Amino acid sequence: MKNMTFTTENLTEFKKLYEKNSHNPTATFKFEGRLFLVGYAKYLIQHLENQFKAGTKEYKEIRGQHGH
Repeated sequence: MKNMTFTTENLTEFKKLYEKNSHNPTATFKFEGRLFLVGYAKYLIQHLENQFKAGTKEYKEIRGQHGH
């Protein structure tokens, strides 16, 4: 599995998909060919926002699952 890199730009898109599905924390959604659990996405967003506030330009994430 290739690493996934989050940037401030694609984090914005990721957050939009999360918000569309946030009513169901056990649901999944597909982002850039990978499946993410809504409940996990919530914490991933918080973590990434903290990384970006700290000055990180991009962040590699490998936990998302490949979609079919």
